[in-house]
Amino acid sequence: MADKWQKPVFVLSLICFIGVVVMMRPEGPPKKTFEDKYQELRDIALAGEYDTFYSEAEALRQEAQTEQQVGRLHGLAAETRVRELIKRREIGLGSNVIQSAPNNYQMIIDGYGEAFKTGVIDPNSNGASQAFRDVGMAFWGLNERDRAIKSLRLAIEARTEFDVGLHKDLVTMYLTAQPENYLDQCLMELEKILVNPDSPVADQAWALVRKSQVLIAQNQEERALQLLESADKSFADTPSGEEIDLMRGRALRHAGRPDEAELVLRQLFERMQDRGDIYAQVALELGKINYEQYRDFDAFEFYKAILQTQSGKDWYVAGLLGAGECMALQKRYDESIGYYRRAVDLIKRKPINLAVNSAQVQASLAEQAHILGLVKQYRQAIDYLELEQELADPDDIIAIYRFARMHARLADQLRQQLEEARVTDPTQEPSETDIQWRQQQEDLMARHYEIAADHYMIVSQKVSGDKTLFSDSLWFAAECYDNAGNAEKAIETWKTYVNQHEGDPQWPLALKNLAQSFQSLAMFPEALHYYGLLHDKHPNSPAALDSVIPMARCYTLLPEPQLEKAQALLLSVLSNRALTPEAVYFRDAVFELGELYYKQGEYKKAIGYLTEAIDRYPKDSSLGKCMFLVGDSYKKKRSGAG
Repeated sequence: MADKWQKPVFVLSLICFIGVVVMMRPEGPPKKTFEDKYQELRDIALAGEYDTFYSEAEALRQEAQTEQQVGRLHGLAAETRVRELIKRREIGLGSNVIQSAPNNYQMIIDGYGEAFKTGVIDPNSNGASQAFRDVGMAFWGLNERDRAIKSLRLAIEARTEFDVGLHKDLVTMYLTAQPENYLDQCLMELEKILVNPDSPVADQAWALVRKSQVLIAQNQEERALQLLESADKSFADTPSGEEIDLMRGRALRHAGRPDEAELVLRQLFERMQDRGDIYAQVALELGKINYEQYRDFDAFEFYKAILQTQSGKDWYVAGLLGAGECMALQKRYDESIGYYRRAVDLIKRKPINLAVNSAQVQASLAEQAHILGLVKQYRQAIDYLELEQELADPDDIIAIYRFARMHARLADQLRQQLEEARVTDPTQEPSETDIQWRQQQEDLMARHYEIAADHYMIVSQKVSGDKTLFSDSLWFAAECYDNAGNAEKAIETWKTYVNQHEGDPQWPLALKNLAQSFQSLAMFPEALHYYGLLHDKHPNSPAALDSVIPMARCYTLLPEPQLEKAQALLLSVLSNRALTPEAVYFRDAVFELGELYYKQGEYKKAIGYLTEAIDRYPKDSSLGKCMFLVGDSYKKKRSGAG
């Protein structure tokens, strides 16, 4: 019996044992919560595995259940991107910072924005302070200076204790961006660092140097020198120790004591071992001292030292600017433009620069152009102004006006050269080369007049509140279009002037110019309309007298000529008691009447006026034509005509 049940009992026992084992088997690993995955993400970020972080963060964002979870991920992503950009030197305020892709900065701003919006970051906490600082640096990278400064001020307000680093960053932003009233703002922040008992000695030394820098900028050089002389002796052993001597030299230079400044700075320059920012600034100061004393070769050596040691830093741009100025002083304009070209390209790529800003480069370019303009080297001047236009604000009407005026001056110069070439030897037949040269010069002249006119028009369209500048710009634009041979645009511009400036002293002349522009396009009825308006409203003006001959010609050139009106106009000049036969208007009317009667076939009258013209004006350039017309008139009169 026992044998009979032994096997089934064994099988049953085995089944029970397996069941118990299965029941006792531990379950699989527990499912990870959002918090678990979030902490793993933080570890990945801290390990610097950025590509992995961003992909894992996006995956977790898809799993997020609440707005707060999404906000935490956005905040962590922004914080991580800041850490990544710091590692790559693509965010911050130092001269070693390079530009990152704008999208990187925008994602930092947007990420922290989401964190604040969802309440993840308490706006009155140290965490918020760090976030505001990071956002400020992102705005700085986007060249949004005002928003960067505002964010940094928020970072200071949110900080629960005094953070000297935030105040230093804010001062650096002020000094670099130079917003309105920035010097006074700097002094306030620097004073907080200097009086705070918790400020380390190194930071106090830094603040003292920056305060002297601000005082120099406020033309308080003597106060700056007193401040530097009273500096704590311990400051000399800080990283700002060499800067104290640098500022002393700079204050002496600005105080008009260049020899003392150079002595201080040369001693500092010769003992410096490091080739960093301070070395570059000392070299810049020495370069400026030598340049201002017209020792441009010595100045260039200091600027060259900057170019050799500061590649990729802000000071490199200042070195390029100094080198460009030295080459211009040596009249090596092609090399000068080359240095300026590189400086402009770098400023455009990174407008926020600790060493030199866009306005300073622009001012230097404008000064070089002004100097060249004084000696009538307009072509070279335009090279500098073309670079200035790349930096100038689109609404900088002074820069636009300066550019237009220089092109107009060059065009005037070309026209004068053409006129001189024509009168050099009027009897000599021009060669094929001469003809080609004149055509090239005329084309070039017209192109410069056209450029000048276009930019004068821009000024007239942008200016507001300055009636004189508006009026002058419109007038010069019309004149330049006329000189360029662009009658259509000249008409449009003269019309604008005539419609908007009635009552101005130049209004009669504008009417005459508008009529002549129509006349140049053979639009004689339109020309006569404006000539008529001129004679009706200002009959005794010089412009009206100037327009008599052109107006008479318009009458003769109408589809149905009105010769009687032309004759009446010309005769009115001869009967004008204010004019003597020596007057240009009288002379022109005599010649014109003689020719007009000749064309009408009234040869007796033609002979009378033409003979009078020959007798009165024997040296006139029209004498040959008059003699021919007199002879032909006699011939036709004898034949019975007229």
